[in-house]
Amino acid sequence: MTNRFLSCAGYGAALLAFTLAAAPAAHAQGKWRAGAPIPQGANEVIGAQVDGQILVYGGQDPGSNAMGIFWKFDPGKNEWSKLPANPVPVHHGASASVGRKFYVFGGFRLPDTGKVGWYPENKAWVFDLDTQTWSALPPMPTTRGALAAVAVGKKIYVSGGGGIPQGMQLPDGLVGGGRRDHTSERTRRIRLNILWDRKFPSTSPTLKSDAKR
Repeated sequence: MTNRFLSCAGYGAALLAFTLAAAPAAHAQGKWRAGAPIPQGANEVIGAQVDGQILVYGGQDPGSNAMGIFWKFDPGKNEWSKLPANPVPVHHGASASVGRKFYVFGGFRLPDTGKVGWYPENKAWVFDLDTQTWSALPPMPTTRGALAAVAVGKKIYVSGGGGIPQGMQLPDGLVGGGRRDHTSERTRRIRLNILWDRKFPSTSPTLKSDAKR
């Protein structure tokens, strides 16, 4: 048993040594280069790739206002083009793309009280690159920002985020050090909320949310 253990350990060490020796060659590909700067810089933006074009959306200014910037970058031409903002801009939203459509979910905006805070949204939007227009989608089951989204085939999975704790009234939104709902921020896989699992036309994906508690 001892001999077999030593033999396996020796093989593992040899394999590790080979891997480390090959590592520099494997990581020596590619290099960074500067592209054209985005004409309108912003904090907390999101984005996605559509047909080789990179879409950048969102932004938060120093006063916590949602800027709603929306730009398209063409890597081949190294050029930026401005696109129309959605009707209710947010920061800390989530984005994904399917086909030639760009999706935005949740996020934060200023509260209706006018005070500086992060008020979570449950809205969902889709931008059609062919028609250059935004359309509202069915809202998410919960309001939340700082969430994540990923497209898998024709479906989009929306996960995580933070919002106002259930049963609490926070008209000024979330503030630093204040109460917030961390339940939806847990990085664990839970049952998808079938209330938001609905069919759309073939040109749109099925939306799924993990917000069910």
